Amino acid sequence: MHDLPIHTAFFLTPEKGKVVLELSLLLEDVPGALALIAAKVRDHGGDVKWGMTHKSDEPGKAWWCTFLVIEEDRVEDLLDALREESIIDRLEYSVHRGGLVCGRHHSRLMTLGGRAIILRMSWLPVAFRLLKKHFGEEALRALMYLVGLDVGRAAHRDHRRYLEAPSKEEYLNACLNIMRALGWISGGSWRRSQGKLILELENPFEHVLGGINFLRGIVAGCLSELEGRKYKCSQAESRGEVYELIVEPEDNSSEISPESSPEESV
Repeated sequence: MHDLPIHTAFFLTPEKGKVVLELSLLLEDVPGALALIAAKVRDHGGDVKWGMTHKSDEPGKAWWCTFLVIEEDRVEDLLDALREESIIDRLEYSVHRGGLVCGRHHSRLMTLGGRAIILRMSWLPVAFRLLKKHFGEEALRALMYLVGLDVGRAAHRDHRRYLEAPSKEEYLNACLNIMRALGWISGGSWRRSQGKLILELENPFEHVLGGINFLRGIVAGCLSELEGRKYKCSQAESRGEVYELIVEPEDNSSEISPESSPEESV
């Protein structure tokens, strides 16, 4: 089994004069379809960074979703060329300027003994409810936290390829942005208080279960890898759909950072 990336996000930063073109094409499911599309992209100077095919509800057709980098003034020419192809039934696109955090919504995750599974965020509440039903609430909380811890640690190893020697502040902001891009939260902020790190997560997907466990593990796992020491993350309180988390070292031998700092939000 391949060692697949556990974190479902990647980073694209186009060079000056270029953009990230996000394409979703509904194609006739025939041999050579992708080769034809790839040739069109190549002929217009495009560079495919990531792509995935998946089934369509329409018989005999399939979707190809991709992110590619291309010169901005060649985008319309490429789109016009693609629209002329008879094998393309539908074309949807978005143009992104500047850096972009992209969600690999079809990614496989490797965790819990190395099993590769397809995981989409909309599935998680359902899966967690089933775990709660069969194993009880306390077991569910513990398992969700441990899975999040595992994912967070592995995610950090993926982040290091894109974040060059970030400060803790830059790293926290990047993590919150990634969570938001993946649909895990709608927004978030952090601050320091009495030597502890306080995170506020807005509308986390877990709130339908009445608590934050998976995301607590994510935060603890990422910071543990960043700092080279074990961190824990506990839920302090909730106000509607805003949840407050407290992050601190497990051994409590020293504080995270005693100095005060203005609040950071994403």
